[in-house]
Amino acid sequence: MNVQNVSSMPDYIENFIDFNRDKLLEIYSEGLNREKDGFLYFQCNSEENQVNVLFLGPDKIIEMIGNEAWEQLKTNRGEQKTFFIRESNRIFLLNL
Repeated sequence: MNVQNVSSMPDYIENFIDFNRDKLLEIYSEGLNREKDGFLYFQCNSEENQVNVLFLGPDKIIEMIGNEAWEQLKTNRGEQKTFFIRESNRIFLLNL
């Protein structure tokens, strides 16, 4: 996997997050209360103008990216909220 640091993500994803920020933070908070840890996962499809959002707890995250990557993500984010955004063959991590 080719990993690159970028300072921005596609406009349509930024616009979606900005427009839905309050609801997304509510989903994050509810998921965190239920799972105790995790991140908000976005599956984006620009061709169909569709974004699916759900909160993933540690078990699902480990299934998806592996334990080592999960531990690294936890260390790097500190106390920030993490949005894990998958768009086509690209992944963006947004820490708030």
